[in-house]
Amino acid sequence: MAERVQEAIRQPFELEGQRLTATISVGVAINDPDITDAETYLINADTALYEAKRRGKGTYVVFDGVLRAGAADRLRLEVDLR
Repeated sequence: MAERVQEAIRQPFELEGQRLTATISVGVAINDPDITDAETYLINADTALYEAKRRGKGTYVVFDGVLRAGAADRLRLEVDLR
């Protein structure tokens, strides 16, 4: 689905006589039976989005355990620095 959305966005379009193209980065959070609230899905998708942006334009990342561990490590580091 992320690839289809990216492809649709990549299609050239015209704006005020200019031919333009755009790219998007996408963060995906998939169904997890352990998650019971929408906020956690949004946080996971946001974490995946930041990873996609880090990897470069026009990419997508699916949130997984590796990203979860990295996010937890960064949070611990932020807390320790404070």
